[in-house]
Amino acid sequence: MLTDKLCQVAAEAYGTPVYLFDLDRLQQQVELIRQQLPQARLCFAVKANPFLLPVLSRWLDRFELCSPGEWSITQQLKLPQDKLVISGVYKSEADLTAIFDQPGDCLPEISLESGEQLALLNQLARRRQRKVSVLLRLSSGNQFGLDEADLRDILARRQACPYLRITGLQFYSGTQKHSRKIIAEVARLEQLCRSLEHDYDLPPLALEYGPGLAVRYFSDSSRSADTAEPAAPDDLDKSDLVQLQVLREALTQAGCRRQLTLEMGRFLAAACGSYLTQIVDLKTTRADHYCIVDGGIHHLAYYGQMLGMKLPPVRLIKAVPGAADARPPAPADWTVCGALCTVNDVLLRCLRLTRPARGDWLCFDRCGAYSVTEGLSLFLSRNLPAVASYSTANGWQCLRPATAIWPLNQPQAPV
Repeated sequence: MLTDKLCQVAAEAYGTPVYLFDLDRLQQQVELIRQQLPQARLCFAVKANPFLLPVLSRWLDRFELCSPGEWSITQQLKLPQDKLVISGVYKSEADLTAIFDQPGDCLPEISLESGEQLALLNQLARRRQRKVSVLLRLSSGNQFGLDEADLRDILARRQACPYLRITGLQFYSGTQKHSRKIIAEVARLEQLCRSLEHDYDLPPLALEYGPGLAVRYFSDSSRSADTAEPAAPDDLDKSDLVQLQVLREALTQAGCRRQLTLEMGRFLAAACGSYLTQIVDLKTTRADHYCIVDGGIHHLAYYGQMLGMKLPPVRLIKAVPGAADARPPAPADWTVCGALCTVNDVLLRCLRLTRPARGDWLCFDRCGAYSVTEGLSLFLSRNLPAVASYSTANGWQCLRPATAIWPLNQPQAPV
């Protein structure tokens, strides 16, 4: 977790609101996963936070892309093709053609989610006479992936697709999962792989599995921002460790010795991120205290938050120690609202603050995954926040300056 002093330095350098990513904390998370699951390759879901790619490209084995935009980002960063997995329920012919037209001998691995995708990929591979590795995505009961029957049908007819190398299965069934579900999924996937290998005389299948390990975002105890995180960092780390140990034991019990790739986004990145927003106004109406900040719900997203009713890790950082506005003098409950012109822009309700002042900051932690990409960024044409990273080796680095988005909402032709 970034210290208050480091956050102040960032606020002065980049302005607020601003996303801050602690790369030392990110590296600790990667090392923890590697230590507990040394047999697994690690794959990062780029949609969780593309700003982490420059460092994660040195630390991880694979990167899952789910859109043409993410593909373009990885090409600009020159990530190796053999580290990329192209996923997504819709892959257009134009997008796949652009991938096949890349120079070099190596193509990214591509997941197949339907018979239509199989036909298109087979056609392109034949036309270009380029072999491509393919993962068959098994559905978890939604719009993604293939039913087991369709998956088996593809394997039975695989000889008709000589340019497609079916290397294994891909499976992802959601996020924030309980250990019981993960244990059951691991056992089922291992059993299915063995059955497919036996029934279709296949070599050992690789498995790319998204376990959906949970991130503990909220506290049910103190609602005060005057102390450190409501849920202490040591407790959060212990929760991460326990989940990894459960996953390791599940893989052992299932007898999984195949090539295993664990796809993670939230679990890898959440702990490294903070969102810093400045208090710009304080007022009381009908005995209710309102704290207005320069950010808002268009920037900050916690999975499971409901109208500001749940308390994420948040702390008050004083701009001037001891400074305070006149009202109220004692600790009080505040509703924290953003700058958007809508009554829905409520970040927190009933947050206990002791004499906050205009110019102080609220720092929301554990938002390194999805907040930076998931917000309602175009609403009301407010600027995109700056993005910065910190490491003890390199200090602060700006990954994106604050960016005006009103041109995106401006009509390009007269009405």
